[in-house]
Amino acid sequence: MPHSRGSAAQTLADERYTSFHCQGSSRAGNLKNIGNVAYDLKSRESCSFVTMLKALMLRQAMMKDGSSRKDFTATAEEWEAVDQKFKTYLDDAVGFVNGPHGKPMRRELKAYCETATEKRRYPHFVNTLNEMLLYFRKLKSRSDAIEDGDIIFAINDPSLVESHHLPIMTKRKPDLICLLAQKLRHLFHNGGRSGFKTCMKTAAKLKGDKKIEPQADATTWGDILQSWELEAKRQINSDIRTDFTLEEFLSGDEAEISAAAIAEFPAASTSQASATSGVKRKRASSYMPSSKKIKVDESSASTELRAPNDIPVQCAFYGIERLRHSMDITHSMTVLLSDANLTLSWYDSQGCIEADRINIIEALPLLAVMIRIFEDFPLGMWGYTPVEIWSEDKNHKTTPYRRKEKPAGSFQIIGRRTFTADATKVHPTAQTATTPTTAFNRRRSTRLSQRGAQPQPSTSGDEHFSQDEEPEDESSDHILFLKSAWPETKRCKEPEVILEAYKRANELLGTEARSVTDHLPVLVNSRELSYTSTEIIRRLVKSPTTHGFRVQLWMLSKKLQPIHALSPMDFWKAFWQTLRCHALLWRIGIAHGDVSLYNLMSKEDNKYGVLNDFDLSTIMEPGDQIPNRQGLERTGTLPFMALQLLDDEGFDGKVPRRYRHELESFAWVLVWVSRCVVGGEECEIPWRLKKCNDRFP
Repeated sequence: MPHSRGSAAQTLADERYTSFHCQGSSRAGNLKNIGNVAYDLKSRESCSFVTMLKALMLRQAMMKDGSSRKDFTATAEEWEAVDQKFKTYLDDAVGFVNGPHGKPMRRELKAYCETATEKRRYPHFVNTLNEMLLYFRKLKSRSDAIEDGDIIFAINDPSLVESHHLPIMTKRKPDLICLLAQKLRHLFHNGGRSGFKTCMKTAAKLKGDKKIEPQADATTWGDILQSWELEAKRQINSDIRTDFTLEEFLSGDEAEISAAAIAEFPAASTSQASATSGVKRKRASSYMPSSKKIKVDESSASTELRAPNDIPVQCAFYGIERLRHSMDITHSMTVLLSDANLTLSWYDSQGCIEADRINIIEALPLLAVMIRIFEDFPLGMWGYTPVEIWSEDKNHKTTPYRRKEKPAGSFQIIGRRTFTADATKVHPTAQTATTPTTAFNRRRSTRLSQRGAQPQPSTSGDEHFSQDEEPEDESSDHILFLKSAWPETKRCKEPEVILEAYKRANELLGTEARSVTDHLPVLVNSRELSYTSTEIIRRLVKSPTTHGFRVQLWMLSKKLQPIHALSPMDFWKAFWQTLRCHALLWRIGIAHGDVSLYNLMSKEDNKYGVLNDFDLSTIMEPGDQIPNRQGLERTGTLPFMALQLLDDEGFDGKVPRRYRHELESFAWVLVWVSRCVVGGEECEIPWRLKKCNDRFP
């Protein structure tokens, strides 16, 4: 059973502010990123290593039905099938690590243990993992020929990919990476159908071999399936056992599996014991891990909080780099190997789930089972779930759309992880890889950073839209605005709120209805992807969590432009139009929840002001004064929040939200525009304002 670590999960009130002001590589911004990640990690959950492996196997089986499956609650029959399959995998793994087929793997693992320095351990451990992959491929009667969809582990040296959101003085790249064989061959100029063993030799090469220097800027975080961080602290026992038995890994409670094989943790603190109340776990051995709470300075600007001093934070950075790379990535996994102690972590928009550590020397068959499970993974289990975007006309004719650009998401674990981009009509073409470009969020930054198209893993059978191909018609009529986000399931979804606002305005406002309907987003289409829910994996790892679940939602709407890009006279008119629309919405029971400069938009044709971004809104009974609090978020964009909501009681959620709070936000918008907008674009923020904003978490 999983156990909660730290306080209950809460998103920062300043989720958007972070995404706008922390995209750069400045030291202050990076330290704030670290503070946000450490804050989110405090609420991470934990489960036994075997529970995590079985959950991954069962999730894979359930995802075969994809979007056609209605209920993602695992049945007793599905659990029984996974238990049997896990036992088969474990039996095969025991035979492998004990027998003659495991000799090359044991030789590499022994060399890993006998090597004192971290860097020199890399090739030995990469070979250990790839020898396991090779054996399990042979169990499937596979030849040495390697296919594009096969995975392989490689040394990330020279740096194929690195995190740009850590302070400059710190380590910024994972040590080992898992990627598709197709990508490995592309990186090292080997386009032929080379065998798996040949690719293994390439994957284990260290920097300095001129013959295999990878192409510059040839990969992105979207190409990395998994990151591994290695840590060398002390000498490792190099006695590799060959007398493992199946029974020692199956006897007793699942949480107690092979107690001697699990690394010793410090005892849990009193505060942590309360966090795990109600979650019973037997602890027959002192070697069983306890809830180890990550110690973090709550100040996000603390200069003492640096990733190398807190390896879980560093690993989380790598997981987040994948999550924010594309709206098509639903989750990410990282592995930390500290000498012989291995920790597997899962990251999604709800937070982190961490499997209890195992000692890979004493529990070598479990490591082999994990690698076999990874070898079985389709791309969906690595987090790639390509989203089909489309609209439907009155005749029920479906038109596919594609993203013209892909801005990066905010740098946090827990949150809505919003992606926005223009979307244009396209004709589908069969390809083996999508090639999105990247750009910063238009609504959050004045500088649009266009980067070159980068390949992204995909299955050859999937249908994709080529980004290199010019659309047939780029007229404004064929350009819509795409938004993808991960709202909490308990919240009213943005499309629901918009449609309800239109309905109530027409029914309740009479002649004033157009003061609302002319100033709302024009929704074209939307979909909630139930199979992406963060609840699925948490139910499979037997989490006691009952709230905070998130699901991916995308919506197409008519394209808008920032209100501050208008001329001064047009800005003033549009501003008052949005203010009036907002007031009328409260009258009919729609509380917006997040008034900010970036949510005040305008239509391109008539320059009407538009109140945008209803993903934090609340639907009330008409006439209600205080919206019911939904979900876990303390909503608002920091520079524009009412002062009463920024004191201690406000951040604790003890101040009831009222209309006057959001009216005050409109006033702060005017203050911001008067000081921070020049010529229709945001300029450098005064240092005093930055200092004021940095006071808040």
